[in-house]
Amino acid sequence: MKMKKCLFPGVFIVAAAGVVNAASASVITYGDRTTWTAAAGTPDFTVDFESFASDTSFASAPLDVGPFTLSTNGTAQAGRNIVDVTPFMFTGVPASFGNATTDIYVEGPSLTADLTFDTGVRAFFADFLNAGNTSELDLTLSFAGGGNADVLVPGPGNQLVPFGFISTTDTITTIRFNNSVNDGFYIDNISASVPEPSTLALLGLGLATFGFRRRCKAN
Repeated sequence: MKMKKCLFPGVFIVAAAGVVNAASASVITYGDRTTWTAAAGTPDFTVDFESFASDTSFASAPLDVGPFTLSTNGTAQAGRNIVDVTPFMFTGVPASFGNATTDIYVEGPSLTADLTFDTGVRAFFADFLNAGNTSELDLTLSFAGGGNADVLVPGPGNQLVPFGFISTTDTITTIRFNNSVNDGFYIDNISASVPEPSTLALLGLGLATFGFRRRCKAN
């Protein structure tokens, strides 16, 4: 009987988990809030924008919403890049977005928007509505130690997409929203946390075990 040899590789790319490798960080993406919470732990904060009583712009000046700041790079269209309070600018906003949500409009390299954390985080999750316009919305993550990575919000737009990620190494200081084409979308129920080092270690071990088992099975 021929015995299978299982080698433990030094690097794992887990396609199902959506791992993105940058120079100084690895990012695992999630499309389900429950699964993300199981991996990241209870969020340190969740912002649903319900504290806003009227439309509030961040098109020309940064807007501090507590644990993070929203800002616009470039000249936004009139009435865009705001915390939008009912009645909403656009129809089809789900009940889970409550009475207030954030409208963001980006267009090519000349108009982007930033979400900058007061304190760096390793885990982020949010609900995106209509993100992507023939091209998927790109999130450029900047890391505390330098470098960045890009993750794409899945789907072509015109739908509600829960989406998040966890950095297994460095903390994330800023998320830049950008697209190669014009793209307007809503984002709400923003959660983030800084998982304990032990949690990240277990997460990394789990990914390694998964990759090891797949390698063994393949052999």
